[in-house]
Amino acid sequence: MYIARGGSTRAICYNFWWKSARTVPSPGKTAAAEPFPESGAWRGTQETAVANKLAMEVEKILSAAVGDFIAKATVKKNCELIGTTPDDLTADQLPALAEKIERSVSFFSGKEVGMGVAEKIRSIRV
Repeated sequence: MYIARGGSTRAICYNFWWKSARTVPSPGKTAAAEPFPESGAWRGTQETAVANKLAMEVEKILSAAVGDFIAKATVKKNCELIGTTPDDLTADQLPALAEKIERSVSFFSGKEVGMGVAEKIRSIRV
């Protein structure tokens, strides 16, 4: 424990506070690495899940090619481009979505990857 010259009580209290502040979160605040027990997601990064089964399948196909984070963003943005949302996506809109996603994925991951993802999206049956 650090004691300032003259045995300052303030320095002792500060040092004690500093050690405890680094290990125990403040009331009402959460530690960055503390998971939610029910979902396993990290606090501060939990996102809402997509309710639509089609959008979930598209995200699953995309995440295998580009990762989870990029897949969610790509589905959301390309749904907006065709005039819908991931929650309102229908089977009739899959070909248009597949075309948009093919362009997006081809730009970053290559034409073959984009074509493969688009074919898998077009073949989704509900």
